[in-house]
Amino acid sequence: MEALGTIRHGDRRASRARLYSAIAALMAPPPGDQPPRDLIRELTDALAEVGMQPPADLTEPPADRLPLREAWERTFGRPGGLLVPVESCYRPWTQRGEAASLAGETGFLLSDHALHVAELYRAAGVTVPPEFQGTPDHLVLELEFMALLARWGTPQDQARMLTEHLDWVPGLLADARRENVPWPYLPLLEVLVALLERDTACLQAARIGR
Repeated sequence: MEALGTIRHGDRRASRARLYSAIAALMAPPPGDQPPRDLIRELTDALAEVGMQPPADLTEPPADRLPLREAWERTFGRPGGLLVPVESCYRPWTQRGEAASLAGETGFLLSDHALHVAELYRAAGVTVPPEFQGTPDHLVLELEFMALLARWGTPQDQARMLTEHLDWVPGLLADARRENVPWPYLPLLEVLVALLERDTACLQAARIGR
């Protein structure tokens, strides 16, 4: 069976994998203060290949932008960052009866969703790096895993990741808009949410067409 990237609009698996991989790399701690032009070019090229238009405010850094490392620290740094890009923080911690006192509570790490995505990694032969042992559901890891699935996974694998583990990202974008996070992270999250919505819709259309 063809993977999602070849089902509709002439998308290629490799192009979608590059998109997720580039966004993950841009979300990771930057090595320097200059705009990551090579990664942004990689992202915009892959967007063009799948028929998506990059926003101008991503490709053209504002004149008053912060140095990149400072922008990342302000947005994602711990402690004190504006955003926590971890799925568990947007999910009920557990639905298990033995932890009834925390059932439905949000904002805690290592939720049931984190344990589940860690099991998906293990089943795929993916090792969680030491720095992410406490947050296997960090957005960077989930996007890297989605890149793997976009390239090699079945439509079912991709649907599971999109609908069970990446559907929290619009909430992260809403928080980013409310906090007015610095460039490039707000337009980058806008691109990511558009990509997730597009991929989910394409997969749904493929299911209906079977």
